[in-house]
Amino acid sequence: LKRKGKGTMTNSSAGLTWAGFRPSDDPCVYGYLIPANMFAVVTLGYVVKLAAVVWDDESMVKKARKLRQEIDDGIQQYGIVE
Repeated sequence: LKRKGKGTMTNSSAGLTWAGFRPSDDPCVYGYLIPANMFAVVTLGYVVKLAAVVWDDESMVKKARKLRQEIDDGIQQYGIVE
């Protein structure tokens, strides 16, 4: 990765999760891998359901829901090119 292993500069307030490598183990040119962030949004939706129904953990529900929304907002704002 560039910058002595830190990767390219990113917008830390974008609401997206950073990735250094693609699933193929190739380094990411840009720090935000949108498909991985989309996967995180879907997965966090499952976490919300599990935390509510199985674990009865309202704190986790709130945290997972908040993180899911932050990532989804970041995708909508920065991950879509028209």
